[in-house]
Amino acid sequence: MVNRRDKPLTVREHFNRLYGPFNSLTTGAGSAVVREDGSRVILASNSERRFAEIVNESGSAIYLSLGAGSAVVGKGRRLDSTKRFTIDPNFLYTGTVEAIASGDGTKTVSIIEV
Repeated sequence: MVNRRDKPLTVREHFNRLYGPFNSLTTGAGSAVVREDGSRVILASNSERRFAEIVNESGSAIYLSLGAGSAVVGKGRRLDSTKRFTIDPNFLYTGTVEAIASGDGTKTVSIIEV
């Protein structure tokens, strides 16, 4: 979706067009810590989910598992540094999302859910 100036819409602009004011619809927002020593649930199952976005804020890749059990490095959806994974009406997944980090230490992902 583009605006009249042919620039990509920001997440906030896209939300406003699809669902109304962004701040009034947010049901969950924050961050999660992902480690390399085991899979962690970063987004719980939610049958009311209409949109979610997970952004990798770390310097290395993380791997996501969508309802297939624990996340495993090298399998599932790879989310490279600063990249985002979006759940929207075109891909409306309402189940649990788990993540695991590649590399050493802890990684952070930002999450928003509507």
